[in-house]
Amino acid sequence: LTLALAQLHGSRVGLTLNPGVVQGGSVVNTVPDLAMLQFNVRLSNPEDMPWLLDQLDALEAPFAHRAGFQLV
Repeated sequence: LTLALAQLHGSRVGLTLNPGVVQGGSVVNTVPDLAMLQFNVRLSNPEDMPWLLDQLDALEAPFAHRAGFQLV
């Protein structure tokens, strides 16, 4: 997901997308109870917002069925 988000950066004029913070777990080789990815988005053209939301929905779709997955 992080790499897919990063690939959106620059795909529209004035769109910057930066996966900034990834958090999860406290020990190696263990699935954490909670993992978070925070990213920043800037659009110079507000008319690109519907396109961006569609892209985020498409990235979320493969994970949406998993318990606890949420894109906010």
